[in-house]
Amino acid sequence: MSYFVLKNSVENYIMLENSMRVVRKPEVKNLLGISHSTLHERINEGLLPKPFRLSGRAVGWYEYEIQYILSALAAEVSDSALADVVNTLIKKRKEAWASLRQ
Repeated sequence: MSYFVLKNSVENYIMLENSMRVVRKPEVKNLLGISHSTLHERINEGLLPKPFRLSGRAVGWYEYEIQYILSALAAEVSDSALADVVNTLIKKRKEAWASLRQ
């Protein structure tokens, strides 16, 4: 899978996604098969989107974001391509919020 196809399919993937299911940190670590420290390392490197706050100490991610990251990892995309995908996912979060406010 090329980076171009992956980048163009992010929008289609999100538009087709009907579920707004939120997954919490333990489930994300389990889905990705990584440790707590690796999770935070990947977030800091821009290879995973930052979680959003659910309440005082609870954070989560949209499940479709994590599934999309898994698809990119399975396709063996480069770290720079993965970082671009993460930026696109974050941009889509902001656009969704902006569209609700109009």
